[in-house]
Amino acid sequence: MEEAERLCTRVGIIDHGTIIALGSTEQLLAMLPYDETISIVKIPSTLDHLAMFQDFGTLTEENDHFELKPFEGFALSGFFAKVESNGLKYHWIELHRPTLEALFLQLTGRRLRD
Repeated sequence: MEEAERLCTRVGIIDHGTIIALGSTEQLLAMLPYDETISIVKIPSTLDHLAMFQDFGTLTEENDHFELKPFEGFALSGFFAKVESNGLKYHWIELHRPTLEALFLQLTGRRLRD
């Protein structure tokens, strides 16, 4: 998927032999209900603030981190102001751009390797 994002001007997403999305990378990524995701390292300090993170979006638990998909109208500045006011370190949090892989998962409900 990374190569498709870098090299292609038009991309199609196919699920069970049916084209379910077609367009430029920008057009396809605009289909996601969020602009970015935020990874939060799973450590005692961040575990104590899960309710605060959930105020900003949908939080899912992964092996070693939490993934936050922000609600519509999410303001990154407000998020980081809240993180700072709660005494959390910025290096425990990582911002990610939307990807075609995330869109594939959103549209099909399956990971690429399923």
